[in-house]
Amino acid sequence: MLYTHVLPELPHVCELVLRDNRLTDASLAPLCEKVTHLPKLVALDLSENDMDDAAVVLRNYLDTPGCTL
Repeated sequence: MLYTHVLPELPHVCELVLRDNRLTDASLAPLCEKVTHLPKLVALDLSENDMDDAAVVLRNYLDTPGCTL
């Protein structure tokens, strides 16, 4: 997905809403890895997408002290 390549160039993103975009683990896993490098991100809405394995990546990030969500 193109947006995963662009995210590192947008360090001031504070909210990312990708709700109900028919995203799957194939696109969500790389996204979940990239959001860990967005220091100002305080809101992330991935609801109503098909997330299984990507949820593990996201959960691991949520458990870190540096998580801003």
